[in-house]
Parts: sequence; structure tokens; C-alpha cells
Amino acid sequence: ARVWNAQTGALAAELAAVGGSLVTFSPDGRWLVLSTNGAVAFYEVETWRKVRQIDLDGRGFTQVAFSPDMRLMAITSQFDLSLVDPA
Repeated sequence: ARVWNAQTGALAAELAAVGGSLVTFSPDGRWLVLSTNGAVAFYEVETWRKVRQIDLDGRGFTQVAFSPDMRLMAITSQFDLSLVDPA
């Protein structure tokens, strides 16, 4: 997955992704979350460093959504919905 700087047009980062992926930014702008088939990876926006990955045991393609106050994150897959504390 490639991240581009919207102001300069320069490539900011290339993030490892297997197959298709969805990207979600946290409401506070601190995290970029890359959702793929069976995993969710958290990247720190300032450095583009992967700081955490949640493996979901092949439960299918995943998507994430944050609550506006950052207290909850919903992770969906083909058959599941999980609510987790993003901290």
C-alpha cells in the first residue's frame, strides 16, 4: 500500500500488504490502520513504522472503524464483529 503526501505529491511510505487492503485513519490522525485478509496492522503516521498487528486467524477480509472518541474500535470480518480498545 502506498501513502502519498497530498501537499507535495511525493511518496511518503510503502506499507507491506498481502493481497487487497483497506486503509483507515484514526480520528486523532495518529494511526493508519491497514486491513487485509485476516490481519489488521497499525502504523504510526509520523514515522510510518508498524507498531502493532492483530492476526485474525483467517476469518476473511477485515475492516475497521473507530469511535469518534477513540475509546472503541470495531473490527469486522466475514462472520464476526469485535469491539476492542485501540490502546
